[in-house]
Amino acid sequence: MLMSLMRRFSVRVRMVGAIVVVLALLGVLGGTGVWGIYRLYDASLGLLDQGLVQETQAGVMAARLAEVAQGSLLLFLVAGLVTILVVAPLTWLNMRAICAPVREAKEYATAIAGGDLTQPIACQGRDEISELQEALGTMQTGLGGMVAQVRDASDSVAIASEEIALGNQDLATRTEQSVGNLQQSVASIAQLTESIQQTAQAAQRADELATHTAEAAVRGGEAVKDVVARMHAIAEAERRIGDIVGLIDDIAFQTNLLALNASVEAARAGGQGRGFAVVASEVRNLAGRSATAANEIKTLIRDSGETVAAGVSQAEATGTTIEEIVAGVQRVSGAISEISSAAGEQSSGIEQVNHAVERIDRMIQQNAALVEQSATAAASLRNQSSRLANVVHRFRLMEASQETPTSRDAEPLRALPASHEAEAHAVWA
Repeated sequence: MLMSLMRRFSVRVRMVGAIVVVLALLGVLGGTGVWGIYRLYDASLGLLDQGLVQETQAGVMAARLAEVAQGSLLLFLVAGLVTILVVAPLTWLNMRAICAPVREAKEYATAIAGGDLTQPIACQGRDEISELQEALGTMQTGLGGMVAQVRDASDSVAIASEEIALGNQDLATRTEQSVGNLQQSVASIAQLTESIQQTAQAAQRADELATHTAEAAVRGGEAVKDVVARMHAIAEAERRIGDIVGLIDDIAFQTNLLALNASVEAARAGGQGRGFAVVASEVRNLAGRSATAANEIKTLIRDSGETVAAGVSQAEATGTTIEEIVAGVQRVSGAISEISSAAGEQSSGIEQVNHAVERIDRMIQQNAALVEQSATAAASLRNQSSRLANVVHRFRLMEASQETPTSRDAEPLRALPASHEAEAHAVWA
């Protein structure tokens, strides 16, 4: 309580107060002694007046009391003079010896707090104030080296943060361009997917049409084979009809011969065979007409046979052609089936590619967001490093402090106290 009360006043006031207290105590003590002596002197005079003490003894006592009073007064005066001439100057010098270094230490601390680390701190003496100044000098030297390291580190951080910010900005621009290109690619792949799906559907329809065409061609080939077989049957029937017509022609020829013989016999018979001759003549005429008709039928059958033979040849050629067409259609159907299958696989593959590209698009968009956040963080880091550099460059360093090693050979920075660390966080905030 007393210490806190004393620390409310400066050292000068406390020293002056101590001198005043000493003088006051001396005055009180001297005054008390003189007052007591004078009271004894008064008492002795009173006794003398009352006749209680002999006159001689009373005179001696009074003389002694007067000597004591004079000695006490002289002692008080000597003590006061010694206090004024010795104690006060020594106290004043001691006060100056304390206040001047404390004032210098205050000025040094104020300069250090203002960022000036260039003032040399001179330490003279071996007292506590000199130890305080020496501690301030050690603190200034260590703080100068630390600030030099922090300054170089802040410059490096500022350069690195600037490069990081520029790189992130370039990366953000490239990422935006990549996102735009990828979106165009996604749209193109979507169109390609739709086209491939349409191609696959068209190939599937073509496969169905080719299958139906192949089935129709097979049925046409079977119909042509049936026509060829029927044409062969017609040719065989015409051959048999030709044989029958030849037989009829032979019968007509034999009938003509018989009619001729009957006419000869009727001519030999004379009048009796005239009727028979007429009949034979008619039979001969009928036989001739039958032969003529048979020859005409034979000619027609021969022509029809040639036509049927040509038709058979054409039907066989048509059947061969249709078989080749059927084989070709089947090959085309197989090729279209393969195309349809390949188109389906391509459609499935391009759909998977489309999904993969969509996932890549989402990932790139997420990366773009992360890059944007990183660019923002880099810009904030650049601003904070600039602020740190400005704060650090406020300190003015001596040449010895500036030459403090800041590279790999430099000593690591010591951990700051909690209060200083809180102040550093406040500076960053």
